[in-house]
Amino acid sequence: MADYYNDADPAACAWLRELIAVGLLPAGDVDERSTLEVEPDDAGTT
Repeated sequence: MADYYNDADPAACAWLRELIAVGLLPAGDVDERSTLEVEPDDAGTT
């Protein structure tokens, strides 16, 4: 399972993607939605 990252700030999400691209964070999905919109299944935590 890939790691899951979430932040509603587009700039923070872009930074997370850059950190993933250069190998400073494990590969994973970056979700730009508000945490109020995220369901457990979205994060793989069923």
